[in-house]
Amino acid sequence: HDAAYKSFFSDRTFVTSLFQDFVPEDFVRDMDFTTLELLSANHVTKELRQRHNDIMEDSTMFEETCGRLADSWLQKGVIQGRAEGWEVGKAERTREVAQNLLHLGLSIAQIAEATGLSTVEIEALRKVQ
Repeated sequence: HDAAYKSFFSDRTFVTSLFQDFVPEDFVRDMDFTTLELLSANHVTKELRQRHNDIMEDSTMFEETCGRLADSWLQKGVIQGRAEGWEVGKAERTREVAQNLLHLGLSIAQIAEATGLSTVEIEALRKVQ
């Protein structure tokens, strides 16, 4: 399998396709695959060193890509968390408004129209009071 890996990862077209097919487009878009360099590095015991020599592409681009992926995923998680928090807060505020309208004596139909809550939700709020 070592020969196959060496063959695959020595081929700039293969490595480029690998990144373009499996790494999100917004990260691959800025990469310059023409700058890929093959580096010779030994990753075998002394006994096997005479027979095998692994070829690796410059890992700097890979490390930068991984860093950008991690940053993006973290940022998306923060944005998603904020959006979910906003929706929870909005729903709570809508229920508070509905309860206030119940206290003022408005009908369930009027409260449903004003808040967008269903009549079932408003009935449940009225039972909690």
